[in-house]
Amino acid sequence: MFLQKPVARFLPAFQKPNHVHLISDESPAIFKNMRNVDSPTIRDEEGEPQFLEHPFDAMYDQGPCGELQTVVHPSQVGLQDFLAIRKLGFGDSGVVYLAKHRFTHRLFAIKKMEREFLDTDAIEMLLQEQRALLKVRDRAGLLHLEASFHDSECFYHVTQFMAGGDLRGQMNKCGRLRPQHALFYTANLVLALETLHGLGIIHRDLKPENVLINANRYPVIGDFGMSKHRSFNSRPPLLQDQSCGGVYSAPEIFQGRSYGFEVDFWALGVMLFEMLCGRKLFRDDFDDLQESILHDPVVFMLRDTVDIHTQLFIFHVLQKDPKDRLRPGAVKGHRYFRGIDWDRLAHLEIGAPWTPNMAALMAEIKAAERDNLCFTLDGADPVDPDTFPDYTFQAPSSFVATSIGDALSLCDSSAATAPSAPSAASMSPPLSRRSPHWTRALRSPRLLF
Repeated sequence: MFLQKPVARFLPAFQKPNHVHLISDESPAIFKNMRNVDSPTIRDEEGEPQFLEHPFDAMYDQGPCGELQTVVHPSQVGLQDFLAIRKLGFGDSGVVYLAKHRFTHRLFAIKKMEREFLDTDAIEMLLQEQRALLKVRDRAGLLHLEASFHDSECFYHVTQFMAGGDLRGQMNKCGRLRPQHALFYTANLVLALETLHGLGIIHRDLKPENVLINANRYPVIGDFGMSKHRSFNSRPPLLQDQSCGGVYSAPEIFQGRSYGFEVDFWALGVMLFEMLCGRKLFRDDFDDLQESILHDPVVFMLRDTVDIHTQLFIFHVLQKDPKDRLRPGAVKGHRYFRGIDWDRLAHLEIGAPWTPNMAALMAEIKAAERDNLCFTLDGADPVDPDTFPDYTFQAPSSFVATSIGDALSLCDSSAATAPSAPSAASMSPPLSRRSPHWTRALRSPRLLF
């Protein structure tokens, strides 16, 4: 009987392996590129090779449910780790870019905010938004912060990339949404607000521009710059400066009165009216905005074709006096949502009415890389001493390879300089590394949102 030994021990002596480092020169995990062996190698403290029984054991171990667990951790992420593809949008506080992480090929949105345009109040709002994003991280229906860092000139937020854009874009394209379309978004936003309010946070700036659509076609609430944390043992916060007053703001905000979570459901009611009717509910010019919100009634026209239960829901959440308004705890029980299975919706088991065009997005990214249109965002020198040490954050698993396909992209020497766009078909579940088809999965880099 022959002892079973790794096949690498029987290689001809003249065949010298070519090692390619995964992350850095300090990383202990290295791959061997050989003609007839795909097994990685680890060297011990004395430099002797330690052979592994299966490929990718250097980076992964089998998890409790059969998934791959990463054991190699990258250093702190920074601008140098991203390749910007295009500008997604801009606002008063900064510019947002679509970017690909060089190591994992995952897509992210990077918000860049220049210090010279931020006064003390704006910086406080920025820090407040980061704290809120950290608190809601990993919660369904709320935007996830993947990293935040800063240098001497700018602050940066790295968040999930929302492939479907924002709700405003859909409303501009469609004019009016179909009733089932609007119901799906509204019900999901009710669940998201329920989670947010359960954490003691009032959003205060809910509007179509701040409702994003992810690759799974579900809405996600973002932009927490105006949010406020409410203690359940004290009165709701009292607005002093009307800083969040807008067309979706409740009357009590303009009046400087004490308010609570109801202001977010007021904004949801205004959004639902606009989704179904294709027009603004209140006059949004600066001079008449406050007067319109305080006194103008909710009026439906014959051409709006909005059913009675929907009209009643909008009336109930848009009462001028908060005491007469539908309470947050009673929203899900309203007749407007009579056909919603809340448990299935919370588990993402209800099909969305609209699907982002992922094929077009992948083609755009591939064309940008082919035509050398991608660019690196320029950073400045680090701050020393760091005046905002608590601002630096990095999610534990967002910037490491989380699939065999991701790991293969590291072994491809061409991927390090000009990574190709991953296939949208890679949204299927990862194969087990013990599966007989695992080698086929290596040839398909995964795109993870």
